[in-house]
Amino acid sequence: MKARFIGNGQNDPEALTWGGVTFPLGEAVEVPEALAGRIAGNSHFEVVGDEDGDGDVDRDDLRATAEGLGIEVDGRWGETRLKREIKAAEKKAAKDAEDDGEE
Repeated sequence: MKARFIGNGQNDPEALTWGGVTFPLGEAVEVPEALAGRIAGNSHFEVVGDEDGDGDVDRDDLRATAEGLGIEVDGRWGETRLKREIKAAEKKAAKDAEDDGEE
């Protein structure tokens, strides 16, 4: 598993060392199994990639897509949250288009 230290947006250090692993702010780092569970539930980190092994996604592209759909993006959102918001907005847009076509 890889994880990225995203901090909380307030006085975040350039890097954080936890469990013997150094996490530079904003960079994905390989996480040992012993630390993976604690990292996955920590709001100052985001897990990189999906369960199906798709790998790292460019967050800037996801943010641009989300903003293009009218989503107010929080800079702390990780890939999972961005994808969830995009999917919901696309589903809503499709439903709205379908409803407009029925009239």
